[in-house]
Amino acid sequence: MTLVHDGDDVHYADVLAVESAAEMLDAVQAAVDAGSDALVSAAAISDFTVEAADQKIRSGDAITLDLQPVPKLIDTVRESHPDLPIVGFKAETSGDDDAMVEQARRIMDRAGLAFVVANDASVMGSDETRALVVRDDDIGEFAGSKAELGARVASELELELS
Repeated sequence: MTLVHDGDDVHYADVLAVESAAEMLDAVQAAVDAGSDALVSAAAISDFTVEAADQKIRSGDAITLDLQPVPKLIDTVRESHPDLPIVGFKAETSGDDDAMVEQARRIMDRAGLAFVVANDASVMGSDETRALVVRDDDIGEFAGSKAELGARVASELELELS
């Protein structure tokens, strides 16, 4: 198992540390190209980036930031690996289950995902979470620790791989 993220090492996986969305995309693509059974894409990657300044920006200087879209990781992987089971995550700020399901299914359809874990963004930073496991024909509810959610995702993914 390879874990691509911006945090500390973990004992159960080879860790590839990254700092930018571009590095994340390159590392995930390399891991998948090397032979993966599935991809669980739980990272909250920014939708936009800016070019690095070539010199210090002085305090009080007026600046304009030109935002550039970041390629969607799951779309890029899907393009090169059309049959790979991919699990997506979708955080929503509305707190409305119907909106979470709608957005989860939109991503599922766009990228051909196995399923999507949808949750309310208000749980970010908390140890406990509530999420919906959204499939084409089913919606399962989960409440508990984030570690338990990880185990639930692994169980759901096992169904996809068997």
